[in-house]
Amino acid sequence: MLTEITTAYYRGDEVVLCSPTGEQEVVQAEHASFFRAEDVTEKLHRSLEASESVRSLVREGDWIRVRWSDYGTRAEAMKWFQERGVS
Repeated sequence: MLTEITTAYYRGDEVVLCSPTGEQEVVQAEHASFFRAEDVTEKLHRSLEASESVRSLVREGDWIRVRWSDYGTRAEAMKWFQERGVS
């Protein structure tokens, strides 16, 4: 595990972390979004839980964290949510 990271870049479903010495570490990218819990209806919550595109759905205080299966799925979902005023 790197102790100091100076830069990182996205590569597919991975994030490459780089140290000042040139060492690299590759970690799995996480594609997540957060929504105000008050904006997520019970019906929407059930739909998200049942979706194959959702890896997890967790309440974190006033927010709901949704982990998506991949970047493209997250991007499409965010477009859908924005069109419906869910933030």
